[in-house]
Amino acid sequence: MKMLAPHQPTPPKAQDGFPFSIVEFEGLQGTPYVDVNGRNPRLAWSFRATGFKNAPKAA
Repeated sequence: MKMLAPHQPTPPKAQDGFPFSIVEFEGLQGTPYVDVNGRNPRLAWSFRATGFKNAPKAA
């Protein structure tokens, strides 16, 4: 994931004993491309976002 932001974002702190926190990406853009690095070409994806925030709590 590449973040296109004016400064390096800091991820939210993990909660509930998990080593990571669930986030919601802002301005998420996916770009497909063909990866020809090797014998078998494959479809690959590049993802970019402008930021992220804490995901909303589940009901």
